[in-house]
Amino acid sequence: MKTILANASNSLFVRNFLRSDAIKILLESKKIRLVFLAPEKKIEYYSKEFPNDLITFDVLPDVKSSKIERFFKFLEMASIHTKTSYMLT
Repeated sequence: MKTILANASNSLFVRNFLRSDAIKILLESKKIRLVFLAPEKKIEYYSKEFPNDLITFDVLPDVKSSKIERFFKFLEMASIHTKTSYMLT
């Protein structure tokens, strides 16, 4: 079994990815396990929202980001055009 490790600190990414057809295709084979690292306060929510034996959520250590990182995060979010991002504006 192969394991895919992903950072789940961005809630929009996690919800959009886990609700997509890509996740269904990946998990159909039962040969891939997904491990998402998320902030501790989100683990319970994600586990309830996306129950699956092949999807695991582990704690991502809380790290303070610098001003430049926050700036690029803003640019990232502002440049992604999804239904969710339009609903938030």
